[in-house]
Amino acid sequence: MNNVTNRELIALATAFRDQLKQQKASLRDPLWEWYPYDTLSNFTHLADLLATAQLEFRDLAGGEPVADIGCADGDLSLFLASLGCDVDALDNPLTHHNGMRGVRLLAQARQASVNVHAADLDEQWWLPRDKYQLSLLLGVLYHLKNPFFALETMAKHSRYLLLSTRIAGRFPGILQPMASVPAAYLVAEDEMNRDNSNFWIFTEAALRRLMHRAHWQVLGLITKPAGGDDERAYIVAESRYSLVNVELLRGLYEDEGQGWRWTAPEFTLRIPVKGRAPRRIALKVHLPEPTPERSIAFRCAGHDLGTDTIALSGDHLLTRDLPPTSSASVDVDISVSPPLKESAEGRALGLILASVQIEV
Repeated sequence: MNNVTNRELIALATAFRDQLKQQKASLRDPLWEWYPYDTLSNFTHLADLLATAQLEFRDLAGGEPVADIGCADGDLSLFLASLGCDVDALDNPLTHHNGMRGVRLLAQARQASVNVHAADLDEQWWLPRDKYQLSLLLGVLYHLKNPFFALETMAKHSRYLLLSTRIAGRFPGILQPMASVPAAYLVAEDEMNRDNSNFWIFTEAALRRLMHRAHWQVLGLITKPAGGDDERAYIVAESRYSLVNVELLRGLYEDEGQGWRWTAPEFTLRIPVKGRAPRRIALKVHLPEPTPERSIAFRCAGHDLGTDTIALSGDHLLTRDLPPTSSASVDVDISVSPPLKESAEGRALGLILASVQIEV
């Protein structure tokens, strides 16, 4: 992707919108209508969001493929392609405003690096590629019957996620504020804009919990007014599935298919510094049954961070404060003793590492 800042993206997106408006007018077909909403205006809100997380859009997109899920007429996809991104644009033609005619016509007319794919997001759908650097899910979540499946699918295939969705401050018939309650409201068929493709409205607390359980770490969240007691939430998140949010330098075995890995008795995690330096790390680990008492020692940048002793099998959360750093990454060395008896494959085993949460 071209080397532009978040604020420069706003001006570029505005100019690109004017180009698309003229092109849409020349391609107009009386048999169908263009998607009526301005999706490129999202960059104004995304710039505010990324400022809170001290992140640049160009770093999230990188030089890898981008997935635009719920692409509408492809305005965002085409804009990112104009900046050098290779984009897969996905939507459901059955519920799409014009059956995806608009995005296909524009991509062809502009000869853009945008691959258009039809996907029923309410079925057991899959992304066209195995790995993406960034996925966009803007204004889509409340249209999904199964948002959990969608978010978990993206966590398995994408490093970063930019998401926007409507969230509820109150629920009908309930007087007290609901923002801090992890709850969801099922919308009636004609309750939101008389659009029967709307389903779930989450509270902010529920949205955060959903992201966590679907293997995403929220790096930043802002809200904007959306009318009444509702707001629109904008989120930037990093996948934690199969520990992709850290670099595995040594001592970790292959993903077991559920996002967790066995470690060797000694292993090292490298934490990339993006924006603010990490100040705390939390490891969710599992010890199988039966297990002897085990000591787990942490070191970072020459500092002894202490040792935890675990006597019981099952799940455990291990947290450590990290020393200040001005480096581009932080290496955390972890040792487990005594090691488990070697596996059937002859591997020396430490523990099962399920996830790594990084606090900044």
